[in-house]
Amino acid sequence: PVPQFSSFPMTNCTLHLPEDISPLISGVDLQELPKQLDGYRTYSYQTFGYDWLFAGDYMVETVSAGGMEVQFSYLAGREKVMKESGAAELGADVIDFFSQTFGPLDMKGQPMVVAELDGSFVDGGWGLDNMAVFGEASFMGAVYKGDGSNQEGGSGIGVAVHEIAHQW
Repeated sequence: PVPQFSSFPMTNCTLHLPEDISPLISGVDLQELPKQLDGYRTYSYQTFGYDWLFAGDYMVETVSAGGMEVQFSYLAGREKVMKESGAAELGADVIDFFSQTFGPLDMKGQPMVVAELDGSFVDGGWGLDNMAVFGEASFMGAVYKGDGSNQEGGSGIGVAVHEIAHQW
């Protein structure tokens, strides 16, 4: 028989990342530990083995939306694009709308994370536990505005809104 997730043993994990790399993890409580290695940050978490872990040089903008803390994480060097597109404000408005329409979310003490991923890793997006992720092209120029070049008829912002909607 195929094992069920609940049958996997709880595993304690320690993660060492260079100081300029930030982790994004779905569905678990990630704790930063006191410094153990020069030039690295150390994290600890417990898992049943079915979490998503991303790490990169992220900028994080934290806002309040839908009665909770929301972390908008985007790749360093893209501050101008993200600010010009109004990504965090737009995402907060979407979360407020869904919260008012469908009710508030219970993230079980976790912040909601809305994150941009490297385009070589994802083209489109995913809704995961406490995360909504999408490719970096989602907030770039004509793709963001929906110039019609997307064969499925969507826009970059449509992808981001769609992935946020998965939380409900």
